[in-house]
Amino acid sequence: LGTMELMRNQWRQYTRDMKNNLDQPVDNSTTSVQVSSVGIIEGASREPIPYKLPPGITRENLFNNTAVQRQDERSLSLKVCGLKGNDVRAVYKRVDLDLRNFSAIKMFAHLESVKNEVAVKDEEMSLVIRFGNDFLKNYYEYEIPLDITSFGQTDASSIWPSKNNVDIRLNDLKSLKIERDKLLGVSASLDQAYSISNNNKTYTIVGQPNYSNVKVMMIGIKNNTNSSKCAELWVNELRLSGIDKQS
Repeated sequence: LGTMELMRNQWRQYTRDMKNNLDQPVDNSTTSVQVSSVGIIEGASREPIPYKLPPGITRENLFNNTAVQRQDERSLSLKVCGLKGNDVRAVYKRVDLDLRNFSAIKMFAHLESVKNEVAVKDEEMSLVIRFGNDFLKNYYEYEIPLDITSFGQTDASSIWPSKNNVDIRLNDLKSLKIERDKLLGVSASLDQAYSISNNNKTYTIVGQPNYSNVKVMMIGIKNNTNSSKCAELWVNELRLSGIDKQS
């Protein structure tokens, strides 16, 4: 099991046009983006939704000569407002990963509306994860519509709904690449996105991403409607899971 840190200072806002997959600045004239972190120490009494640890996650203890100190536990927060219909905003981190010996990428996700703004409904926003050799030409992408946590919820299972859990099976992405190449043949333009949907999740491939040389990881929020939306996304425990004995 491997974990990729989700601290605020390790992730940067992606400022290019992710919606149209273009290497040009995104228009933020009517869209605000705030990247921060939320944790158990400062957020336990947070309003309108307190911060709770995801189900099954425990705080680490720091042992010293005289006492045991419980460590803070934090999630990455991505808050957007004025996000236009079908648009995306994301953060990214440069990595150096070899995924060949792992079977899955997993993560917890939480979505809530923004106070004093129009409430978001279930599946109006999606979590987007993109990873590969670069940002635009060689990558895999995973998209899952999210359920919203209503204001006033206090239990961890409602704050981190199991329906929002990310579970990207890497063999499914390998199969996607094989299927694309077989269906489209050598004449296919590999810089065009090829996507399939399964169980309300969408898997996309662009180019020839290499599992053994993953250099970028992106986490984003997408507006699935035709009107502008405001929402706050939390993500926690981005991790590589399992050992693929067939690799």
